Parts: sequence; C-alpha cells; structure tokens
Amino acid sequence: MCGRYALYSSPEHLAKYFEASLQYRYGKSYNIAPTATIAVLIQLEQERLIVPMRWGLIPAWHKEGSKLTVLNNAKIETIESRPSFRSAFKRRRCMILADGFYEWDASLKPKQPHYFHRKDSHPVALAGIWERWVSGENAVDSCCIITEDANAIVSKVHDRMPAIIKPDDVNAWLDPELQETEQIKKLASKRGAYEGIVEYPVTSKMNRVAYDNAHCIERITK
Repeated sequence: MCGRYALYSSPEHLAKYFEASLQYRYGKSYNIAPTATIAVLIQLEQERLIVPMRWGLIPAWHKEGSKLTVLNNAKIETIESRPSFRSAFKRRRCMILADGFYEWDASLKPKQPHYFHRKDSHPVALAGIWERWVSGENAVDSCCIITEDANAIVSKVHDRMPAIIKPDDVNAWLDPELQETEQIKKLASKRGAYEGIVEYPVTSKMNRVAYDNAHCIERITK
C-alpha cells in the first residue's frame, strides 16, 4: 500500500516539469496522509492541469450521511472489477505528484519507515484515479493511488508499492480515450519505473501525521 508521501518541490517547478497549468498552489509537506488535500495532475480535454483533490476516493454513488470508507489505495489486480474504481479507471486517470513516498518494515517493532525517492531528485508520478462526488450544490474531487506487488527494491520493506508512471507513458495514462483494460494496466504495471529509485530508513517520529518537517526524509542509522 501507499499511506504516506512527501511533496516539497515548488508548485512552479512541478508545473514546468510536467508541462501543466498550475491551478493549485500547495504548501510543502514531508508527511502527507489520507484525507489531506493534495496536488494531482489531470487532463481535461487537451489541457494538463495541476489541481487540488482529497486523497481518499469518494465514489460518485456515495450517499451523503452514510459511512464513508477511506479509499486511499486501489489494487491494480482488481481495480477494473471494483464498483468504487472501475469507471474512474477507464475514464478518469490521474497522477499524484510526489518527491518521494514511505513504506514500513513491519518485521521490526516498532515498524520502521523507509523513504523512497529518485536519485536525480526529480518528482515521481504515482498512478491514480479520480472521481467527482456531487450532492446538491456541493462537489468534491477525490482520488486514490494505484498499487501493485512489490518489486525487488520495495519487497525488502513491504509487499506492495505504488505504481509509478514513466515519463514516456504520461500522455497515454491521462488520455480518457484509452479505455482498454489490459493496455491501461500495462502502463501502470511497469516496475522498471523504479530504476533510479533509492531507499533508506528514516525517523519513526514521522509515524505521527503531525510530525511534518524536513527531518522526515533524513537517512538514519538503524
């Protein structure tokens, strides 16, 4: 799964890097958790936009006042068969923009967080889907991160990992005209996107969402 990540690159840098129009000037955060408002890259018609969304997908059919499960992750293996995800998977794909993300080694007590980021310090584009929930005059755009089985790098720490969209696949991933399930899955299930990713243990203080500063991403010695 992917339950925390960091984004500290400036909004202007992200807009330039992803060739997108900036619609959301977020503040940097080293410890982003589900239900937060986050920066997401979408395509509307022919324009790429960086917009704010709630992390934790709200299905369009959700009834106001009923219990809401926080859907922060969606498994690539079953995404097309889940009622909460299948329509968005075909028509409303997005990328959650990050500088890096965390996974926890549960074999240690307490669980040890590890930070994953690109060697070249460029942002990573985590595969996602988004949905618009409407109730009367209120509307909420929300999203979740797609995960897959861990590769050799991540499996040392956790059995799942976020799917990363490679730069060459960004246009296809965001294209709502592409709706063939297996083609879409192949874009997300590219473990080669982890080439150039490094990982190391970080402070367990970041287990608390309230702990949010640059120390979250500093390497520690076990």
